[in-house]
Amino acid sequence: MKFKEKVANWIEDLTEEIFQNTASQLLWGEPDVPEELLNIVSDEN
Repeated sequence: MKFKEKVANWIEDLTEEIFQNTASQLLWGEPDVPEELLNIVSDEN
């Protein structure tokens, strides 16, 4: 596997993990997310 492919896969995995963690924290009402971001999200709904 080429270095670029390894980096691309690593970034993809990391991004996926961050989104899953954020989604589950929002669902369970224990967000470890900055309030500014939560305000932006709630304003869009």
